[in-house]
Amino acid sequence: MTTDVRDQLYELAEAEGRTPSGMIGKLISEYQWRKEVEAAKRAMREAPQEVWDEYMREFYEIDAAFSGGPRNEPS
Repeated sequence: MTTDVRDQLYELAEAEGRTPSGMIGKLISEYQWRKEVEAAKRAMREAPQEVWDEYMREFYEIDAAFSGGPRNEPS
């Protein structure tokens, strides 16, 4: 680890009230979460149309249940 990186780590950790080790743990967790979100977005983009159709049907059913009735649901 270079001194610049070490200094940045200590600065970030201090600003968040964490130890350097705790800061690394937080950064790793955030990185893993971003990777999972990217994978989910990719899976959504690649999903076949019938998956999206079913998703939207369920969405409108749930929306109608919570809003007191159907609204502008596409046919």
